[in-house]
Amino acid sequence: MTFTNSSTYLSSQVFGMVVLTAGTISPAGLVTSSVSLAGNFPVDPNDPTGNSYYFCLDPNATGRLWVSLGQPIVGLPSVQPTVSAPYRFGIIEFTYGGGSPTVDYSNANNFDFPLNLRTYASAGGTSPLSSLTFRSSTCQIAAAMQSAIQNLGTLANWNQIETTANGQFVRIASPSNGLANNGGYPDMTTYIQALIAKLPLVTSGPQAGMRGPITVEDYYIGTTPPNPPYTGPVTTTDDVKGWFNYQGYFDPATGNLTLNGTLHGNFGPDGSGASTGLGMTVTEANLAQGIYSQGSQYTVVGAPSGYVDGNDVYTRIWNDLTGAFDYGYWGSTYGSGFDTKDFFQTWPLGTNSSPQGGQLAFAPARASGTFPAVNGGISYNAYSSALSRYSPNYVLPYGENYGAGGTNISPDIPIPTGGEVHITLPTDGWAGAGQSGPCTSGYREVASDGGIFSFGAANFYGSMGGQVLNRPIVGLAATPGGLGYWEVASDGGIFAFGDAKFYGSMGSQVLNKPIVGLAPTPSGLGYWEVASDGGIFAFGDANFYGSMGSQVLNKPIVAMAATPSGLGYWEVASDGGIFAIGDAKFYGSMGSQVLNKPIVGFAATPSGMGYWEVASDGGIFAIGDAKFYGSMGSQVLNKPIVGFAATPSGMGYWEVASDGGIFAIGDAKFYGSMGSQILNKPIVGVVGG
Repeated sequence: MTFTNSSTYLSSQVFGMVVLTAGTISPAGLVTSSVSLAGNFPVDPNDPTGNSYYFCLDPNATGRLWVSLGQPIVGLPSVQPTVSAPYRFGIIEFTYGGGSPTVDYSNANNFDFPLNLRTYASAGGTSPLSSLTFRSSTCQIAAAMQSAIQNLGTLANWNQIETTANGQFVRIASPSNGLANNGGYPDMTTYIQALIAKLPLVTSGPQAGMRGPITVEDYYIGTTPPNPPYTGPVTTTDDVKGWFNYQGYFDPATGNLTLNGTLHGNFGPDGSGASTGLGMTVTEANLAQGIYSQGSQYTVVGAPSGYVDGNDVYTRIWNDLTGAFDYGYWGSTYGSGFDTKDFFQTWPLGTNSSPQGGQLAFAPARASGTFPAVNGGISYNAYSSALSRYSPNYVLPYGENYGAGGTNISPDIPIPTGGEVHITLPTDGWAGAGQSGPCTSGYREVASDGGIFSFGAANFYGSMGGQVLNRPIVGLAATPGGLGYWEVASDGGIFAFGDAKFYGSMGSQVLNKPIVGLAPTPSGLGYWEVASDGGIFAFGDANFYGSMGSQVLNKPIVAMAATPSGLGYWEVASDGGIFAIGDAKFYGSMGSQVLNKPIVGFAATPSGMGYWEVASDGGIFAIGDAKFYGSMGSQVLNKPIVGFAATPSGMGYWEVASDGGIFAIGDAKFYGSMGSQILNKPIVGVVGG
């Protein structure tokens, strides 16, 4: 396991300790106490910067790597730190042995800082086999979380979940009921009771007095019956693959849920070949606890318990039931709230889509006032939904298939035998040396001659300003941590600065039309270029999902943006037309509207459930879950608007004019501009830092 310190913390101020539950590591001394990386961990010879350190997992090693910033963790292994610790810490969990060696970064109890995980087939590899990375810095995530809490009004209190020390951010704590066996999770009883109260009351028939139904439908892939066979009241034919359809009703008096239905339909729930399955009774206490232990065997009355791994159709029903709670799906104001078939990505099997109308579980947010309060702090779903926008590291249902609500990426990634797990500590986004200042933001302007102008916490890492260019610069994009950026020219040439890497370009290729924009992947390990005819060119870990390059357009493409997952993107034309490709969704556009001036910029919201278009007169058009906070559309401008960038929270934005003037709107702050300066060439874009 290799640890790279890419933050502005000195390696003498980053501490690590391995706590083992099985097996051994080398050097063995790293399990004795929390020690600094520098001077204690071996230096990785594959990293010429000297900022990478490593230790080796011996076969069957299982445990945790505890990482802390600023000071060592005191008390390990007998006493673990809690969310009240005055210093920042994180936990990498690993299992190297058995049938499925895995590694993950746990953010279930708290979020203190990002840690990016990648695995390689061999030490020093360059092409990752699997990745779990954060798309934003600590500051950006904290800002988004704070915005989510503010949107909840009196149902949550930011001051109760966010910790600072000496003015510095320490952590965001997940909601907690204080029960040690729940690992700091909230008591879900309040959430369950709130759902029960919203379900229809049955007034006649066998379920009279009950509330419901809720429907659990999905496809079970089948399994080999246990050996020796289970001999309880269930036959092994229940393990036959196929659809199941279970409905349940809650007893308002006890909170218990009773489920009944059919198993292994051939072509859909209740299809040909379906047979009646066992009734299942889930107590309120078991359901509340089961939401947190979904990866372990279920504990419901009626279902068999003779399977060592819990791998039968009743486990699948249980996983879907509790997984829908994990994702905040049941009782939501989006989707039906009552059916999992269209929520989990198994219909049709293996398509990773929800064609029957299922909605993303984390967005748009539920209406104000519908979140249950948990001890006066943040609600469970608000924490999980905000954090999951930026990384798959926080996804609870380990026994599930990670659903349409998340990234469809497991938070556990496999460790290759004899390979390498690479852990990276990225920048925080703090201002000031040693990340000692407040959590602030900034922005950069870019001119057509490649000049870069940095403001606020955005640093300058170099530019093409003094270089001879074949074609003018037309766009700028920042790396996920904000420690670098790419410039792109109209001929497709890419110029990388800071921690931005060069993964290829169209600079040496013959283009049908000029390049007009650039969008990085969430990992920062690739990017897309877009041409004015809609052609898309993918580099690094960016994948091609389609383009408008072969289509007849009413007006040229002027900008693009990637979805939060990186599995799709939007193209926008100067007439306001929006083209959604891959997993990007279409929420509307200005394409059919009469515009005073052409569209020149575009940005997606943090959730990916909306976007803004900006016109050259400063007009802003908010679509989907994007909010309108004001614009320069009704103002007299010295020069036209040429670019647009949203704040990390999505609650504000900057417009930039060709003379370098910056206009900060919503929660965007003004840190200065080139508006009063003499420029060699006009400004062509702006990007948040």
